[in-house]
Amino acid sequence: MTVKWWSVLVALACCSIRRTMCATAVRLVDLRPVPSNDPGAVPDLIEMPNPALDPRPSDLNVTALLAKLGAKFDPDYMSVVTPEQLFPVADIPFRRNRRGRLVPTGRMPAEIRDLDTKYFSLPDGRRLRTKISSQLRRKIQQYLWGRTMCPVQRRWKDLGQRFWPRYLLEGHCPKGESSCSIPSGMYCRATGNRYKTLLRWHCRSAGPSTLLQQYNTLPGTKNPGVVNPVKVCQWIKVEYPVVTECGCGCADSDQ
Repeated sequence: MTVKWWSVLVALACCSIRRTMCATAVRLVDLRPVPSNDPGAVPDLIEMPNPALDPRPSDLNVTALLAKLGAKFDPDYMSVVTPEQLFPVADIPFRRNRRGRLVPTGRMPAEIRDLDTKYFSLPDGRRLRTKISSQLRRKIQQYLWGRTMCPVQRRWKDLGQRFWPRYLLEGHCPKGESSCSIPSGMYCRATGNRYKTLLRWHCRSAGPSTLLQQYNTLPGTKNPGVVNPVKVCQWIKVEYPVVTECGCGCADSDQ
């Protein structure tokens, strides 16, 4: 049994392109909350507005901080000064071929590359043979590829003075109202991320020495047992997730 090519196109388009979603878990040594379902966005850290917890100018020596971060410093994703363009020029994932038509760029997803256009199966188990040329097959693949594509959108984020480098290039997945699947129902979600090592200004309370505590508890001493905590602050290394890949996936249950 043979069918026309447009029937095959409809049948192939109805195949959902499924990809496993990677949760953007945060590994910031409990210094940052777990992210919500917002794809590609790490929630802003609510800082305590206390100047005593901020790094001093002497703690912001660029040479010393670069040495502490070492090879983990990535100039493609990190900036010490305010970037000139908070929204870098977006990479358009399409190009024009020799005939002037827009076609997707990059690596074609395996789910689309391995589509079998010689046959397709019906729910009752029967297989329908098709007559699709290699040229038409490429057009079908390019259509499905472009229709389900979810490019990564990038923008610089100011993490505040308690992070160094202060500016990080984050990745975000498109959050448009239009679906990326046929039939509709799937949307762009983060499918891959990479952790970048940053420095975090961390303060903790350090009590006085044991001898001082013993002295304060001696009979006759003033204010026995009163211990004045001391703040000890230093730069520590933390890992910050950056979205590097977006894909078409099932919508969250709360949407």
